[in-house]
Amino acid sequence: MANGIRDEPTSVPKRTGRPLTLSRQLSTLLLLFALGPLILSNLWGYRRSREFWTEAVLRDVNHVAGMAANDARRSVLEMTEALYAAGETLVVGTEGPTGDAIASAVAVAGQYAPNVLDLWAVGQDGRLLASSFPDTARHYDPSEDPCVAGFFDPPGPVGIEADTLDPFVIVTVPLPPTRSGDGVRLCGRFSFDLHCGLLSLQRELAPFGVLYLTSADGWITWDSSDEFNPTNSSRDLAERRPTATGGRWMDQYTLPSGTDALAAFASITRPGWGVLVEVPIPAALAGLEELKWQAVGLGAILALILIIASALTAESVASHLRQVATAANRIACGAFGEIVTASGSAEIRELATVFNRMSLALRDSYGRLEERIVERTAALQRSEKLTSLLLDAIEQRVVVVERNGAIVKANRAALAAYGQEIVGRRYVDVFEKGTELPATHPIRQAFDRCAPRVDERSHRAGRPEILQVETYPVLRHGTTVESVVEIARVITAEKQIQAEHVHHERMAAFGLLAAGVAHEIGNPLAAIQSQLRLASSSDDPQRTRQTLEIVDKEVARITRLLRELVDFSRRRRDEVALISINDVVADVARLLHHDPRARGVRIDQAPRAELPGVRVKEDRVVQVLLNLGINALDAMPDGGVLTFETAVDSGDVLVRIRDNGSGIAAELQERVFEPFFSTKGPEQGTGLGLFVSRKIVHDELGGRLDLERSDRQGTTFTVRLPVAPGHADAQEMRS
Repeated sequence: MANGIRDEPTSVPKRTGRPLTLSRQLSTLLLLFALGPLILSNLWGYRRSREFWTEAVLRDVNHVAGMAANDARRSVLEMTEALYAAGETLVVGTEGPTGDAIASAVAVAGQYAPNVLDLWAVGQDGRLLASSFPDTARHYDPSEDPCVAGFFDPPGPVGIEADTLDPFVIVTVPLPPTRSGDGVRLCGRFSFDLHCGLLSLQRELAPFGVLYLTSADGWITWDSSDEFNPTNSSRDLAERRPTATGGRWMDQYTLPSGTDALAAFASITRPGWGVLVEVPIPAALAGLEELKWQAVGLGAILALILIIASALTAESVASHLRQVATAANRIACGAFGEIVTASGSAEIRELATVFNRMSLALRDSYGRLEERIVERTAALQRSEKLTSLLLDAIEQRVVVVERNGAIVKANRAALAAYGQEIVGRRYVDVFEKGTELPATHPIRQAFDRCAPRVDERSHRAGRPEILQVETYPVLRHGTTVESVVEIARVITAEKQIQAEHVHHERMAAFGLLAAGVAHEIGNPLAAIQSQLRLASSSDDPQRTRQTLEIVDKEVARITRLLRELVDFSRRRRDEVALISINDVVADVARLLHHDPRARGVRIDQAPRAELPGVRVKEDRVVQVLLNLGINALDAMPDGGVLTFETAVDSGDVLVRIRDNGSGIAAELQERVFEPFFSTKGPEQGTGLGLFVSRKIVHDELGGRLDLERSDRQGTTFTVRLPVAPGHADAQEMRS
């Protein structure tokens, strides 16, 4: 920095991609929030309009089919009435009517139906009885006459002959019995001008559709399309609608050509005979499709207008924003106090005014900031000096280790103990002499678990030292461990005092053993001495032999006691090994049995069979159990019962030391493990026995020592030791 102005900003955010310009952003927003809802509403309206329009067209088609069927039904009724009127004037005998009678009947029928062509009468057996056209009897075939096929049908049409260019309709009615006898029907052939009226009706009401005339057997006999000719007059209605049954229906289906169509059917006089009207959906909705494309074109024009307007507006705004960005870039380079021209819309002018105010305030703040930096730097220097003085005044050795394993700070005591060159070196090179810290190291666990640790280690710098090391993590932002502070205190003297105390306890145990053995040996020696005096004063050989037997028995007793003492002293008790707690309890009980305080006390053992082994120092276990046993003997000066019980609980081996002494007062039970606290007299103990025993069990044996119960019936202490993984049987542990 020169003259208070920086040449370049310290850091600039990297661009992650090409951003959208303001005009593109405005265009996108307008399209999304202006045209988007319009397009969605139009699409929804188009779908709803298509549904409504389709339903309306289908109703119209159904209406057309009904009107056409009504017209056709009216024409058929006229033909039927014409035949009934002709039948009233015609008498048919066995030889048939005369030509004048037939001509008269045709004239009468023509008054009701002008399109009548021919009349004939047929019997129930299919015989032609009368006819208006000549030379019919010679080539008449009853099997081809639809009147014979429909002899038992109700009055009405029985066929439509559409195999010629001039199709016609055949209608039949029964003749009155008074005129012809029973079983005679009058048939009439009428010209097929019915389709003319249907065609005009269809072109008027459904100009985009096709009207079909169907027969009773479901065949299309005529349609209104320009493609109709006699050769295609027998098309099956199932091609249009396979389920086309019933007297009246309307539906939507797909034509054989693949086009969707709306259709309606109405019967004329009987099931099957009727009118079918079809309208292709594309033709019916042609007006709606045209309206849709008009709306699309209008929307495109509106979108183009919006895009052009947004681009012009964005360019106007962007020019002022670029001016602000240029000034901001110069401020980032150190040109504080840069201002821009306030022009354009009200928002742009307000932005420029606020920017100018910010730039001037930033210039003033930067000046004050430099002054504060100078002041804070001086304060930090003073604080760092004070911290260094405080650390150097501490007698403990303090080092600070960063996450990369380097020592970044050390106080005077640490530099004096470890060397002046440790700052900057790796912690593992100074203390561990390896490549990296193990996972169980306190420094490593302080980084990984973010928790303080207390541990012990030895250090050889001139003379061996034992250090108590405490590690404390230093957090950054309250979550991440940035560094670890290690405080080491020399506890060599404390360890020596503790070792001397342990040695004194061991010597006391051996003293108890020696005193007990001496007492045990004294009795047989006194017996030997008295027997020898009696033998020397007597000349009886029998008395001499008895004396020798007694002396031999007492010498064997002395030998056994000395062998037990030698075996107990030879066993390696100061090394970690797999041991049997039952064997240790037996040794402790044997030692206590020789204690003078055990007179009047019965020492019982309740060992658990097949007890798992533990991997500990046997000497420490003996010391703890012996101390607890001596305390129990002191609690029973008038005699009692001392019991050692072993058990297994939750993966631990338990030893219960139970006496039936007077117990410990309830208000003193919480203090029994405190150092220098004792319920005995000042000449009977120092108050360190239970404190040291609990420390041995917790720190060295990895177990727990608890006061389980204490009342007027006695006191019970529990020693809990962890079972060794893959423990061996008792024979292997004893060896």
